Amino acid sequence: MSLAYVLPLNTAHRSITVVSGLCLCVLRCYEHVYDCISVPDIPHRMLMSQTLKSHRSAMAMLIFTRNSYSALISTLVALGTINRKVNANAVASLAWLLYDIIICFEDEIELVWRSRWTLPKVLYLSLRYYAPLWLMYQSIIHLSPGTALSNLRCTSFPALQSIGPLVLWVLVDFVLILRINALYGSNRKVQYLMAITWISAAAVIIPVSIYCFRLSRPVPAPAPFSMVAGCLVLNIDWNKMKVAKAAVIAFMILNVFYIGMTLFKFVQSIRSLRRVRLGSVLSIFVAEGLMYFFVCLGANAADIVFSSGSPTLFSYVDLAQFWLAAFYSYSGCHLILHLRANTRQKKATTFTDATEMQFQYHHRGQSIA
Repeated sequence: MSLAYVLPLNTAHRSITVVSGLCLCVLRCYEHVYDCISVPDIPHRMLMSQTLKSHRSAMAMLIFTRNSYSALISTLVALGTINRKVNANAVASLAWLLYDIIICFEDEIELVWRSRWTLPKVLYLSLRYYAPLWLMYQSIIHLSPGTALSNLRCTSFPALQSIGPLVLWVLVDFVLILRINALYGSNRKVQYLMAITWISAAAVIIPVSIYCFRLSRPVPAPAPFSMVAGCLVLNIDWNKMKVAKAAVIAFMILNVFYIGMTLFKFVQSIRSLRRVRLGSVLSIFVAEGLMYFFVCLGANAADIVFSSGSPTLFSYVDLAQFWLAAFYSYSGCHLILHLRANTRQKKATTFTDATEMQFQYHHRGQSIA
């Protein structure tokens, strides 16, 4: 089951303790008042005192037991509801990717498998088939009861969970960098600028992501939580979790850089050509770049809310990771497929080849075919 945070039960126990203590205080005051009353029949008074003490213990146990079971049932129901949503999204994201692989498999064979081995082809196959394997592993862990998981699996779970989206992010970024490099004709200055920008962002994103996942130290869920959860996070330092915002900010700055470089070339081409035809490589670059930027913006905004918002929202952090990984795979693969489908040239196996085929230069001007 999902990696959940058990705070409501601790809070409920504190409330139960306070209420039980108040009831005991009231009974004790009542007993003290009764003892101070002058009653001739001493044995009768002692019997009443003992009866009060017996009732006090029974009432305290009754209050604590009933409230404990009530709090436990409420926590189990809440945890089960969260896990049902997270598990459903884990399977849904995996099913979405598998469905996309099936419906695009014909184009994949024609445009990718039959082409020569190049870096875009390697990136495509890595994005296409690494993400489903990672999501399968996550689904198995999340759907397994706590009794079926070892302490080692729960301890290594955050590391494996963070590796998936990070690897997919790096692969998609390489696709975007290759596209921008093709747009600028493999300009050395642009290459150096992109390399410096990406390394600077990665130096923040990768360590911070790993650090935040290591803050959660899950353990196999004990009974009765093992019925609805696999690994439980018992305690997290929320002040330290706020550092996750640095990774999201660095990620968004990097994507603003990508979309800025693409739009700059787009505007530059419009000014020089005075027209641009929809369906050209450049228009596809801009449209898909904008789509990727805005979807990543929404997904990472949700991720930062879940990871550093509150204990209640932290249980949904897996949900954002599933869909983010699925989107990385989907977007990276379709960025390559759309470009190759648009060229329909067997020799267009790289982004530079495809770009050069689409750009036609004339003696007095330029036009985009």
